Amino acid sequence: SVTVSIPPGIEVRAKPNRPWAKGDRVCVVLRPECVRIGSSTLACVNRLEGLIERVIYIGDVSRFLVTLPNGQTLVIKMQNSGQRHGANVGDRVTLGWDPESTWLVAQSQTDPKPSPAV
Repeated sequence: SVTVSIPPGIEVRAKPNRPWAKGDRVCVVLRPECVRIGSSTLACVNRLEGLIERVIYIGDVSRFLVTLPNGQTLVIKMQNSGQRHGANVGDRVTLGWDPESTWLVAQSQTDPKPSPAV
C-alpha cells in the first residue's frame, strides 16, 4: 500500500492504482458509502476525527457532512436501517475506511490542496 500525508499530520493508507513515487502530488478520493462512523471504525486501517456539521435524511440513506481537522469537508453516506445511528450535528466522531476504498488521483495544475504520497 501507499501512505499519503494530509496536513496537519494525517496519514492515509491507500491501495495503489498505479505506480506512485515518493513526493508525487495526489488527491485522495473516497466513495461516501465506504466511510464508517463511530464504533464500526475500530477495525479500519484509516481513521480520522471530525465534527458533524450537517445530517441530511434522504429516504433510505443519510448523508453526513463532517469537517476534518484541516478544515476540509468529507461527505459520508449511510444506509438508514430503521435503527438510530447515534451521530448528530455537533458530535465529534471517528471516521474510518480501508485502503481498498481509497483512490489516488494525480494532482491537476488547478487543484489547490493536493497531498504528497509518501
